Amino acid sequence: MAGLFFSGFLHATPDWFGVHSEDDAKIYGYGQGATLQQAKTQAYSDLANIVEVRIINQTTSKKVYRQGQLDTSVISGQSSHSDVVFRNNVVVANSTLSDGVYYVALLYNKAGFYQRLYDWLSKSGCQNSPQSYWYHVSFLQSWLRDKKCLPEIHIERFAGGWQLTSHAGSLVLPDAQYDSLFYTHGSGSIQLHSTKSRLKPGDYYFISLYVKQAGYLSLFQVYKNGSTGVLLSNQPVQAGEVIHYPDARDYEGIEALLELEGESTFDANIALLCDEKIDTSIFEMLDESPLSDDESGFNLILDKSQHCLYRMERLTIRNPGVIPTGQAYRLRSHSMHGKHDD
Repeated sequence: MAGLFFSGFLHATPDWFGVHSEDDAKIYGYGQGATLQQAKTQAYSDLANIVEVRIINQTTSKKVYRQGQLDTSVISGQSSHSDVVFRNNVVVANSTLSDGVYYVALLYNKAGFYQRLYDWLSKSGCQNSPQSYWYHVSFLQSWLRDKKCLPEIHIERFAGGWQLTSHAGSLVLPDAQYDSLFYTHGSGSIQLHSTKSRLKPGDYYFISLYVKQAGYLSLFQVYKNGSTGVLLSNQPVQAGEVIHYPDARDYEGIEALLELEGESTFDANIALLCDEKIDTSIFEMLDESPLSDDESGFNLILDKSQHCLYRMERLTIRNPGVIPTGQAYRLRSHSMHGKHDD
């Protein structure tokens, strides 16, 4: 049998990687890397370079009379999109992991995010009582003022990011809209307060809850990368009870973490107070080890919130020059003090 042999290893790139778009309204950028964020960053750079090359040249003529003479000049200039506008129009079109290498395709759609949002909402119809969570998501406020209603919306992970789904299909959210998903709001029957809501890596904090009525209390954390964890599960509480998490006798607090490659992350603590116990078995318990990614955890929490009182608190971890990858928090026990992480 004859054959060719190559030294080293060849990575099999996806069929869609590097494919040129024939639609002038859609521009793709491609990236690859050891992590999803590295691939995404490279794809952003590739896309920005392509968009820069395609910047529209603007030429204007100017006529001025000077000392009785007509002076005509031509001014050539360039117009470009701001970074905010650019990132609002960029979504993850595809991503995959192959032989330890992440591949990402980003799509720049000249149709702005809000135009795509309105088109998607228009096709999705309306219902009178969607989950109350959606009424406080900032990018939906303009639609709500006009229509006074929302479709049934679900949220899920897609290609390392987030997308909204309805019976009319999906709308992939650009990175610039991720932080809109996490905010501080909810029922006045639950008070949820962290000792720190703006954190740096290595900071510790505790969570305090106060409930105004009896029920079963569950506490979750949802991370920007899609991981979800349960901190308290169906704890019976009485009206007027105060709960502190974690127990200060056993833990120094919840430790905020950022790994390499990012500058900030937005996450949320979510408390549910329910009349009956809810199924929390799908969620991992937050402990001293990292959480795995969860594709559907956030949406499951929102589904359960329809039948419970809920309170959400937004947290920010910020570290200039560092991009978050993986879990954002872990419990820090007194026994871990002074130990070095592997």
